[in-house]
Amino acid sequence: MRTYQELHAEYTTGEAAHYLGISRGHLEHMRPRGFGPVYSRRGRRCFYRVADLDAWAAQRRGAPRQSK
Repeated sequence: MRTYQELHAEYTTGEAAHYLGISRGHLEHMRPRGFGPVYSRRGRRCFYRVADLDAWAAQRRGAPRQSK
């Protein structure tokens, strides 16, 4: 189990992308479209909480993929 400090730690976009196993560009592409994890903005920089990254990843694992 993670501690409160670990769950509320904030990652930069690059750190969050690495944590999720996706590219930074993909995370940046999803952000304005509303498909990515919850983030906060300070100035021009975006930050992601670990708890929000975990919740987003868990939601994605449970979602069935649509066939084309």
